[in-house]
Formats: sequence, structure tokens, C-alpha cells
Amino acid sequence: MPARLEGVEGVKRALREQAERMKKAYVRDLNMIGTKVVKAIRESDVSYWMDHTGNLRNSIGYILLDDGRRIGENFAEVNPGGKEGMAQAKAFADELQAQYPSGYVLIIVAGMEYAAYVEAIESREVLTGGEKLAKRLVKEINAKWESKYGRK
Repeated sequence: MPARLEGVEGVKRALREQAERMKKAYVRDLNMIGTKVVKAIRESDVSYWMDHTGNLRNSIGYILLDDGRRIGENFAEVNPGGKEGMAQAKAFADELQAQYPSGYVLIIVAGMEYAAYVEAIESREVLTGGEKLAKRLVKEINAKWESKYGRK
């Protein structure tokens, strides 16, 4: 049985509650994208490189921001011996967080400085494959939201 709305205040309350449910669902979807992309990169599903020390793979992670505030993240030591990688990833994510004070922002990082070298010089995908996956997943999520709630 639908909730009974009593007066203007009841309608306002119902709209606020619906907006909050939608926000939580959207944040859940963005965290799912970050988790899937990071997992794919760490497990070499979308990246192809040899991780000799464990640092590069451990330096893959993400943060999710809402108006500059961190509301989600994923950093993990996935290879033993690569403790420096995770620390570098967190430090790099902290630096980037300060640059995005508004809106929802999903940042996926490779914290080791040589990640760019591996991509540019060795022609191996570190984050590029993850970026392609993230774009595809965002497109799918946006299509889901548009079909459910329409486009403005």
C-alpha cells in the first residue's frame, strides 16, 4: 500500500527520501565500477605487464568523491612484498582528491611513478585498459539510469 502523503510537508519529505535513495543507489553503482576496474587491472584482465616487485599491482586503487569528500575507496596489498606500492597509491589519491572539490568523481590510480613508463616505453597497458573498461561501465550505468528515470 503506498504511503499516504499529508500536505505539502509530506510531499517534500517523500521527495527528499526518494532523492536520498537515488543518491545511495548511484554511489553504489560508482563504487561497483571502481571495484570492477581495479580488480580487472590487478588481475591483468585489462592490463598486460610483469610486476617484478609487487609494487605496481599494489599501487592500483580508487577513490570515490562526493563534493570533495571521500565516500568510497579500494586499496589492497594483493602481492606480497609490494608494500611501497599501496602507500604510493594512497598518497597519490590524496593529492588528486584536493583537485576535485565538487560533484561525484571516481579516480583510479597507479601510484608507482614508473606506471607511465611501462605504458609509454614498454607499450604495456597499466591504466589504459582500465580506463576503457570504466568508460564502458559508466555508459552502461548511465543508460540504466536514463531508462529508469528519463533524461533531462
